Amino acid sequence: MFLFIGTSVLFHEFGHAVMALRRGLRVYRIVLGIYFGYTVRERSSNPKDDLLVAMAGPAASLLLALLGLTVFYANNLQISALFSS
Repeated sequence: MFLFIGTSVLFHEFGHAVMALRRGLRVYRIVLGIYFGYTVRERSSNPKDDLLVAMAGPAASLLLALLGLTVFYANNLQISALFSS
């Protein structure tokens, strides 16, 4: 289970970092904890840039979830199979 959560957090933070780089902002580091992460980046003087960077993390998480669901359903698996022992 930790592998799924860790991958999700990493992908989410990469979403923030990639959008910041695309908007011309510096990304200093991505910090990952057990169940959390954050991206240390340069702040923009443009509120639109900050909004886009903030939205990029959840968008990346949504894409990862859709990819995961596609893989599961393409292989005729049930989501509940992940949580059974």
